[in-house]
Amino acid sequence: MPGNQYSEVKELSVSDEKPVATTTNQNNEEETPINLAEASLMTKVVREHIINVKANVEVQQKDPNSPLYSVKKFEDLHLNSKLLSGVYSMGFNKPSKIQETALPMLLADP
Repeated sequence: MPGNQYSEVKELSVSDEKPVATTTNQNNEEETPINLAEASLMTKVVREHIINVKANVEVQQKDPNSPLYSVKKFEDLHLNSKLLSGVYSMGFNKPSKIQETALPMLLADP
């Protein structure tokens, strides 16, 4: 058929070989094939560990000595008086949750 951009398939075969993943040792020397079941099991173990990690989280926003301390008033940030009056003139009365967390870190001296 003239102008046909597709070629005709003459033969199609299916192989019984299953694809494998490969691993390398720490020195990147020799690749060792592993089957898909082993790769799937390793992925499952890693994923379960990530999901089931239990850790103690300390809320540092309540500690006034922490750089993550959250403020409840703009005055607590010890802003320059011009900056403070600018904040109030823009209609802000108190810091939002994001501002009370982020502003102390942004304004801290490095």
